Amino acid sequence: MLRLLVHLSIFAITPSSPPTYTVLSFSYTLTAHSPLRSAMLHFSESFPMTASMPTYFEANGYKNPQDARHAPFSFAYQCDGTTYFEFLNKPENERMANAFNATMALQKQGEEETLVSTYPVGERLSIDDAERVLFVDVDGGVGH
Repeated sequence: MLRLLVHLSIFAITPSSPPTYTVLSFSYTLTAHSPLRSAMLHFSESFPMTASMPTYFEANGYKNPQDARHAPFSFAYQCDGTTYFEFLNKPENERMANAFNATMALQKQGEEETLVSTYPVGERLSIDDAERVLFVDVDGGVGH
């Protein structure tokens, strides 16, 4: 296994006698608190939903889901009647929830340009009609 990890540039073999293995910078991205590790966990745990979509849509007449409790996620994880966020909120799914939250927070780290600075938000959301819907952005959450 170590030879495979050397080949993947996660470890290196030092030219000492006997040879020893040392970590390389990439190996730190796989540690417990690494955002990359969390993203890999999130995407790998989301894959069953993506992979089951053809079967889900075939079984449901190729219609868009109308209810989050009966959607591709609940179909893939066999938890019909449960939304994705209800599923994440269960204690036994804490690892999956933590990976999701860490992945969503990645988009906020190092953002140079925001939607407000690149899109005419003020112009598009100005209210010139008293009957128009009011848009309220409640900020402070994690992710998007």
